[in-house]
Amino acid sequence: MKTTRTPLILAIGVLAAGISSANGQNLISNASFEDPPLPTPNTYVFELPTDWNQNLDANSLPIIFNGTIPGWPSPEQGNQLLDIGNSSGNSAGVNQTFTVTVPGTYDLTWYDNAEIGEPHTYSVSLGGTTVDFTNGVGSTTWTEHELSVVLSGSATLTFDPILGGVDTLLDNVQLQPAQASVPDGAGTFGLLNLALGGMAVLARRLRRHH
Repeated sequence: MKTTRTPLILAIGVLAAGISSANGQNLISNASFEDPPLPTPNTYVFELPTDWNQNLDANSLPIIFNGTIPGWPSPEQGNQLLDIGNSSGNSAGVNQTFTVTVPGTYDLTWYDNAEIGEPHTYSVSLGGTTVDFTNGVGSTTWTEHELSVVLSGSATLTFDPILGGVDTLLDNVQLQPAQASVPDGAGTFGLLNLALGGMAVLARRLRRHH
């Protein structure tokens, strides 16, 4: 029995890994700015989050917030958020470079905010596409944004403050293959059933062989 079950179990494990990969994995590291973790809640520190770099035009470090600061929203995800500044003396844009192994269309989603009741402005650049956001007003509710870009090979995601208003807050950055390229539930289960059928045939042949 071991001879017939082992290859079947291994094949199912490989298939599951393939399905997980197809369903998409975030290409952005430390996407919610949880690292380095601040040991004390409701505090902040001027520091680059792990896996993120400081923009060339930045003249100060970004701020990592932990928990809730009076007058500012709580993190959208996890315990921490990032403040990339906004004024001439507090421009603290960040970027992250990554590798796309499967060329295609990718969906970037992220959340932005600012001091409650105040406007903020910044730009987002990805794969040669740059979009400015100039009409946001900080509130207790975060605003989700989405940008679809065709990517391949090495690419860089950049968040850069634009002069005007107060500091921009960011959280929960996600970059995954566009939904159109990801198998839906029926397609995924169809692939699984097909593979299981093939494994069953293999198991029967192995039983006859032994």
